[in-house]
Amino acid sequence: MQKIFALIIRFVLWVLLQALVFNNIHIGGYAIPMPYLYFVLTLPSTLDRGYLLLWAFGLGLGIDLFSNTTGIVAASLTLVAFVRPYVLGMFVSREKAEDGYDPGAAAMKWGPFFRYAAVLTLLHCALVLLIEAFSLANWEELLLKIGLSFGLTLLIICAFEGIRYGGSRSGQA
Repeated sequence: MQKIFALIIRFVLWVLLQALVFNNIHIGGYAIPMPYLYFVLTLPSTLDRGYLLLWAFGLGLGIDLFSNTTGIVAASLTLVAFVRPYVLGMFVSREKAEDGYDPGAAAMKWGPFFRYAAVLTLLHCALVLLIEAFSLANWEELLLKIGLSFGLTLLIICAFEGIRYGGSRSGQA
């Protein structure tokens, strides 16, 4: 019960953080931060796939409501949540996957976590911006937006993970 309550608090905090802070950041009109993806990235590996999809869809819907993006984020996050177990399996040993863990630098080490986060962040940024553009007429600008949004989002995700990982390491003596 305590884990569910903690997930609900994190969920609400990510929606509010995106709505009140990150929706107001657009660097040069190209780089758009989407750090709410961190919530989906760090959900427990033992979470049932149906619940994983529900959490992702709910978060996407919450972001869409505050961002006026009409389902774009919900669709993208749901697809990211669908492929997450497969991508996670590429970067974690079978023994660790069977034991269950919370994906992060503490459980996976920085290299595998960074690659895992990079793959899903690139997928999410590409989906959101492709659906938003709904055209490849100006593909150079679209690629620039995807690249810059991906870089900014991954930087913010790594910063949050550094704070989380640093906090878990400082408790170990």
